[in-house]
Amino acid sequence: GHLAQIPRPPEQYKEIEWFAFGGRIFRRTRKGLAVQRMLTDSEPVGELRVHRSFLQSREVTAAIGRLGVACDATVPVSRNDDYPLPASMPDAPVYRSVCGDIWYHVDGASGAILERIDSSRRAYRWLYGALHTLDFPFLGRRPRLRTGLILILCSCGFIFSLTGVMLAWRRLRLMT
Repeated sequence: GHLAQIPRPPEQYKEIEWFAFGGRIFRRTRKGLAVQRMLTDSEPVGELRVHRSFLQSREVTAAIGRLGVACDATVPVSRNDDYPLPASMPDAPVYRSVCGDIWYHVDGASGAILERIDSSRRAYRWLYGALHTLDFPFLGRRPRLRTGLILILCSCGFIFSLTGVMLAWRRLRLMT
């Protein structure tokens, strides 16, 4: 089989993982939290093997094309995107494939589908997630303003809770 063609890795690696992605077998070897090498079963055996760290966008496009219909080309998600997602490793790309109304986010380090979202989940992200975490893009570019706004809103919530305690205390005193 294909796994017999993949040679044993050197012993300096801390973690070795095989995973299937897009109909191919990948071997992912990690030396630490931020360093990995990736090989596939279709790469030539021997010293001329090309070592790389992450999946390529064309591989993600081919794999996601099997899941959805009419998918656009896969693009890396920028760090300042409105829908940011962390990858499993530092500096690893997260790829986005748009298939009509559905978006797939794929971890370039592991091949894992991080998220599958449609228009209702994107609306929920803004109506609930962004309102509760204040991670709006304009506030992301102004971290001091965001922090100040969070402090003001938390202070208002604390004051409102104190007024509720005071009203309850008064009511309990009237009942006795």
